[in-house]
Amino acid sequence: MRDESEASVATGVDDETDEEPYTHPTEFSDAGDDGKDPAEDSVDMLELAYISVMHEIKAEIAAGNQGTDEDWYEHIPNEMELADYAHELAFLPDLTEPSSTVLDYIEPNVVNENLAKMNNENLLRFYSVMKGS
Repeated sequence: MRDESEASVATGVDDETDEEPYTHPTEFSDAGDDGKDPAEDSVDMLELAYISVMHEIKAEIAAGNQGTDEDWYEHIPNEMELADYAHELAFLPDLTEPSSTVLDYIEPNVVNENLAKMNNENLLRFYSVMKGS
């Protein structure tokens, strides 16, 4: 069992003044935002955390405090343009117009007569079993 001093420490109450310490609202505080969607809050929190981490990483890189870690890699953007692929555009399909793909299952290289007979026999056997039960 805990005594009262442990309980006051656990709840954050100051023994001398019997007041709870003042806590400053953070930017993640959702006090008074009962109408706000929790998913939006979590997205905002994730965005802020990402931005904070990226600023910290950028500051470490600028300061040269990378240490001896081997897991740092600077991603340099590619200097490619669509003009580099202009010669290949003639071979690409026109994706601006809708097109449908027709699957042809009756061609000789697709149809296997032996499998068709076996499947038909198995289906008939299954039908007779199901009909009898």
